[in-house]
Amino acid sequence: MYARAENVGATQFALGQSFHLFDNIYSAGYPPYSTGSSTNTYPVINPAVPGAGLAWDLSHLWSSGNIAVVSASSGPMLTNSFAMDGTGTNFVCSFSWDPSYYGYRLQILVTPPTVGCVASTNYQWTSISGSWTNLSMTITNPIGSTNNLWTNCVFYRLVYP
Repeated sequence: MYARAENVGATQFALGQSFHLFDNIYSAGYPPYSTGSSTNTYPVINPAVPGAGLAWDLSHLWSSGNIAVVSASSGPMLTNSFAMDGTGTNFVCSFSWDPSYYGYRLQILVTPPTVGCVASTNYQWTSISGSWTNLSMTITNPIGSTNNLWTNCVFYRLVYP
C-alpha cells in the first residue's frame, strides 16, 4: 500500500485529524479480506511525518482504513527483553515501541560472530512480518535455530518506512 497525504491548500495537518483511505471488510476473530492487490508489504506514508511534533497513527489502518494525526512522543523508541522460556529450549525476545513509531518495521540481521553487525550480500536485514502493524513483538528462537543467540550474532532494529 502506498498512501500519499498532501495538503491541497495552505492549511497544515493538525493534531486530531483523521483520514479515511479505504474500506476493509473485517470481523473480529477472522482474518480481514483482501481489499485488492498491493505491491508493498508495509505502509509507506508520504510525508513521513505530518508536521513538527506530530506523527501518523496507523493503528486503525488495517481494520478500518483510517489514519490519524497524533502528538509525537518523547518516549523511548525501542525497549526489549531477552530470556529463556520455562523449558530452557527457547530464547524469547520481546520488543515494544512507543505509539509514535507505529508503522515502523522491526528488522533482524543474523551473522556469524566473525562478521558482526555488517549487512552484505550474504547477510541482510529482514523485516519481521507484522511488525509494522503492531507496537510490540515477541519472537521465540529455538536453541539450534539459525537465530540462535549462543552461536550467532543477532541484531534487531526499528526502521521507517
